[in-house]
Amino acid sequence: MTFWESKFRVLGGGVYMDSLYNILISHFKTQIKVGRHYGVSRQAVSRWKVVGVPEEYATLAHLTPDIPYTYDPSHYGRDEKALGLNLVKPTDDQMITSEEIANDKPVHSEAA
Repeated sequence: MTFWESKFRVLGGGVYMDSLYNILISHFKTQIKVGRHYGVSRQAVSRWKVVGVPEEYATLAHLTPDIPYTYDPSHYGRDEKALGLNLVKPTDDQMITSEEIANDKPVHSEAA
């Protein structure tokens, strides 16, 4: 048993993470496209079907407005109240575009 298999068996990952896996496949259509989006191999994505989607990718899925997934810390053995997270799914109009970032003015004091 690998590290990830043991981690997700303890947390009951197969139930929750499998649904995120299915959401990702439904959204991107193939394991290859999911892998390209997240910068991992198709084989890694294939493994997620068995062991669950790692938490960092679940968080990224939550932050992507067009992926219908809302991160739940309890699926990863975390206490939502202790984390103090605002888990409202962002919308497209809340996202910062690359153009806004490029046009952002540096913030510094006159004294510096």
